[in-house]
Amino acid sequence: MEIVHISAELAPIAKVGGLGDVVLGLSRALQAKGHLVEILLPKYHSLDLSTIRDLEIYIHDLPSFFDGKWHSNSVWRGVIHDVPLFL
Repeated sequence: MEIVHISAELAPIAKVGGLGDVVLGLSRALQAKGHLVEILLPKYHSLDLSTIRDLEIYIHDLPSFFDGKWHSNSVWRGVIHDVPLFL
């Protein structure tokens, strides 16, 4: 099964309450059972990126329309605790 977790928190890089621990633990447990698991998280300026392996820009200049204007965005890809992560 292919599973995508979209979350506002992820331990240890963006953790305020318990949600970050649950997302990481659940992702790792499902992956251990043979499922393809990926996590999507906003790329907050306050993230501790040092624990993310192989962090690179995956998509550069992805356009989005918000508040009456076009914006250019980037999608980053990396791995945290052996789980693929997209920011």
